[in-house]
Amino acid sequence: MRVRAAEDVDRPGLRRLLEGAFADDPIVGRLTSHPARRRKAYVRLVLDRLAWQRGCVEICEEAGTLRSVAVWMPPGTWELSALEQLRLLPAVYRAVGGRRFGDAAAASERVERERPAAFWYLALVATEAPQRGRGHGRAVLAPGLDRARSAGVPALLDTGAEENLGFYERLGFVTRRQVRLPSGGPLLTTLERV
Repeated sequence: MRVRAAEDVDRPGLRRLLEGAFADDPIVGRLTSHPARRRKAYVRLVLDRLAWQRGCVEICEEAGTLRSVAVWMPPGTWELSALEQLRLLPAVYRAVGGRRFGDAAAASERVERERPAAFWYLALVATEAPQRGRGHGRAVLAPGLDRARSAGVPALLDTGAEENLGFYERLGFVTRRQVRLPSGGPLLTTLERV
């Protein structure tokens, strides 16, 4: 098992892994009106338009095969200026569609409230389903958790998948707060590791 920084050549495999992992995600499903197509657009938005340029993308591979990916955003990079938000609007629209655009904006506003001043943000993480429980997720998260600890800032993540809470808690995360998404949407849990 080896963890390394992702390279351009890894991107197609990362997209496939992330799209598969988020196929049944309650948050992504709620915010997208055509799940398969929009999920692809969502993964491309976060991976290609945000993280690849501003964040840290690490992979865990075994025998040269991609097993897990973690997409981290360093302090100050998850928050976007008004101009950056305007530039991303077409990509956000492609990801959520017109019918869900208002809900997505309201959800984002609710979730971003009360964030700490500085934090490392785990934007996306995924492990191949057959490989879960074999240490790949823990391994791929370790570099980002180490960076947060070294910088003296918390690591944060948001999840709508209740079944993942135990995994994050075993890594030292605690629930910071829970937010119900607009229009009767699912519960989103923000976890923090100090």
